[in-house]
Amino acid sequence: KTSTDLPPKIYKDYNIQLTSEQLKLYLQLQNQHCTDRIVVDNGLKLYLRFQDVCNGYEPVETEELNENGQHKVTLVPLKENPKLDMLEEVVEDIGNKQVVIWCSRTRLLYDAEKRMRELGYTTAIYDGKIDKKLREEGYKSFSEGKTQLMFINQASGAYGLDGLKEADYAIYLCNSYSVEQRAQSENRIYRGEITRSKYIIDLTCKGTCEDRVTQALKQGRELLDMGTTDVELFKYFGDK
Repeated sequence: KTSTDLPPKIYKDYNIQLTSEQLKLYLQLQNQHCTDRIVVDNGLKLYLRFQDVCNGYEPVETEELNENGQHKVTLVPLKENPKLDMLEEVVEDIGNKQVVIWCSRTRLLYDAEKRMRELGYTTAIYDGKIDKKLREEGYKSFSEGKTQLMFINQASGAYGLDGLKEADYAIYLCNSYSVEQRAQSENRIYRGEITRSKYIIDLTCKGTCEDRVTQALKQGRELLDMGTTDVELFKYFGDK
């Protein structure tokens, strides 16, 4: 088969409304580059802090310093997490099918896995922080069809994991800003002998920079850069 004969990738977006608590933090970061509990000094960090808010956490600067002499940031869960609520809903709608769930941020990756496991789903995590033996066991279990939900960090699993190809669904809970990681991760389920459509689902907070970055990634464009990120990217544009 030529690539034009193959069943298509079908893209779906689920837009999530920010809660009033999230919106307040988002607008503080947008307008002042700080909240009551954190100050941000460059575009890339600002994106990560906006992402924290979209993921359902308040980023808080601690007294503790990291190896670069900068204050460590801890993530405090907000009262509600609409993104995890939406994940639960989408997985339930998909039914008894295998799903690869991509998430570029560690805290959300583990919180999402815990939530779905506690709801009774069989889960595995593929992430650099997990013991290699455990990571490989989870991957093997998913590739053999014994585990329903596979949670993967794009940085660890976007390349070379061919055992995901039987899954028909990939959900992006949180994107990295790398076009290459996005393309490679999508292709984990779209490879080999493709006989049916594959579904690529994005869960993004409506009207936020997360929304813009995701749309650009799907078109193969990167909007984030260490020194030259346009602050217009971060403007909240609501329900337009």
